[in-house]
Amino acid sequence: MENESAKGKKKSKITNLLFPYSEISVVEENISPTPPDNAAEGFPLAVTKDPQALQLTNYTLQDFNQRGFLGEGGFAKVLLVEHVATKRSYALKILKKESITTSRGIERILLEKRVAFAVADHPFIVDIHATFQSEYHLFFLMEHVAGGCLKTYLQREGAFEQPRAMFYAACTLMAISYLHENDIIHRDLKPENLLLDSGGYVKLADFGLSKDGIGYEGRTSSLKGSFGYMAPEILAREPYSRSVDWWSLGIVIYEMLVGELLQRDPLKRLGSSEEDACDLMHHYFFRSIDWMALIERKVQPPFIPEDVRLSEDGDQHLVLTPPSEGSLAMEKEIVEAFRSFDYTAM
Repeated sequence: MENESAKGKKKSKITNLLFPYSEISVVEENISPTPPDNAAEGFPLAVTKDPQALQLTNYTLQDFNQRGFLGEGGFAKVLLVEHVATKRSYALKILKKESITTSRGIERILLEKRVAFAVADHPFIVDIHATFQSEYHLFFLMEHVAGGCLKTYLQREGAFEQPRAMFYAACTLMAISYLHENDIIHRDLKPENLLLDSGGYVKLADFGLSKDGIGYEGRTSSLKGSFGYMAPEILAREPYSRSVDWWSLGIVIYEMLVGELLQRDPLKRLGSSEEDACDLMHHYFFRSIDWMALIERKVQPPFIPEDVRLSEDGDQHLVLTPPSEGSLAMEKEIVEAFRSFDYTAM
């Protein structure tokens, strides 16, 4: 049964760990801030005391204007939208219901929603604000991370200097650690899913291939991921653990530095022990990272994106492609599966 509450998540073990340079004692307050009280009623979208923070109840496309196009995949597209009432920008992921043809496809989408809400409010994970639907589409309303993805910068600049690569790797490490503390493996860690916010920090995105319920001793065996970043045991169709995410991080670091940073044996790989992320945090590579300052976003990023402006195309009403002729009547299974899809993070 799906757990709709993002507040029922496990507390992170990081709060009890000693790092090389600082003792974590108040991190949880930063990861899970107390939400503001609702301050307005009678609007289709109730707005909190903070005009930049939304407490939305009933979403429709009419609440947003399209400001740009952010990307498209095999099953979804992502648009840059602006909320009409508050002028705040968001990323809106749109999926066609008619493209969901199997029970497994339904479960994949519900799992993505479940994972996204379970790890919301972390400083290095893209936040999700709500899910809603129309008759023919499903929508994920997410934080707009304006600086672009690491892949773009790698293609433009080539390898990064070590301090910059180390900073991005450290942010990513803490995001993955938080997933693992909540018994979630990401399985699709790559530069395309690492976004830079306007302050220069990395945020982990896209939980479409994630899997929950995998703790330290948990194993799974499905072939999931992007081939260039998949651990050998996944490709070999062997049961694998959460340490596959650390292999993928090694690949990303390799791309950023072009160095020898990979360990093929999953039992010898950093992060394969029960200590998980702490194995990597204590590595010499991260010797200059103050982990407490990093998660509080007090570390000066080595690079700040310059162009984080919205598109200058002006407001556009959202227009979606209608479903094909043969799918006008949604299958009963799909209608039932997404009956309780709509949800807002409070």
